[in-house]
Amino acid sequence: YMRKIFRRTLMTLLIVMSLLTAAIVGAAIQTFDGKGEWHTSDAENQQIAMARASQRAQFDAQKKAGVALKNFSRSINSELADDAVSAVVNNIIQVSDVKIVPIPFEANGEAGIMYKATLKATIDTDGIYAWLKRDDKEKIAIIQQNDNLQDAIQKNDELAEKLTEQYNRATSQAEKDRIRKQMNDADRDFLANQKLEEGNKICYDGVGYDGVGDYKRAIKLYNEAIALKPDYAEAYISLAKVYSSLRQYELALANCNKAIEIEPFAKNYIYRTWLGNESSDLALADYNKAIELEPSAKNYIRRAMFYDWSGKTKLA
Repeated sequence: YMRKIFRRTLMTLLIVMSLLTAAIVGAAIQTFDGKGEWHTSDAENQQIAMARASQRAQFDAQKKAGVALKNFSRSINSELADDAVSAVVNNIIQVSDVKIVPIPFEANGEAGIMYKATLKATIDTDGIYAWLKRDDKEKIAIIQQNDNLQDAIQKNDELAEKLTEQYNRATSQAEKDRIRKQMNDADRDFLANQKLEEGNKICYDGVGYDGVGDYKRAIKLYNEAIALKPDYAEAYISLAKVYSSLRQYELALANCNKAIEIEPFAKNYIYRTWLGNESSDLALADYNKAIELEPSAKNYIRRAMFYDWSGKTKLA
């Protein structure tokens, strides 16, 4: 009888070990090709035009990596929602072997250059396990941050493409000068977005963990983004998060207040609740204000989570 129990126990252990091994073996570095192109004109900064082509190649690689990471999350029975997959991929992806080839072209009698970019991008599927270890509040913050930044990047890309087309069709010098100014503003925002994205990647592994991440470099990048775009609320929010991680709560609150001053949006009031004030009356007031501005299901859920953290189960 004891031998049977031993055999069953051993068999159970072997099954568990095989399942764990399968999950570990499934985790791996995966590489993806990215391709993108950008049609420019004589009005554009050629360095930024090349960077835009490279960005589009990275978009391409991110989509492929997202599909792979989604499939991997299914294989370990921890399927991630699309917004979580995007947040993980965009923060862990590593780009290398960027090649940009200029190809001259002519449109409406105007000479221009089409830049074709190719690159290699890698992700480590172990990023799924790191993500699953985070608490819900961290995940919400990272997803929201990623969604806002990717939306800004995409809108800037679309605007720049539209302005390039308008410039190439313009018939008067006055019209070209007006469009050129708009293109310069779009380029400025593009650079600010790049600074913010680089800073966010630095901080990704350190969100919620003291002493992790090169915070000084991140702070420098966020301030450079603000220098380029003084009304960049997202950069102030990112600064607030870094200072909160460093437990410099007065600086964190000051930067979050600046973001709310620039953009009194629901998402910024939600951010302010995550600066060490979770059980305070200020936090509840911010959740209420967020719901007033945006009475969405997600904001009611966030307030429910606040009540739950505060031990107010019935209100939750």
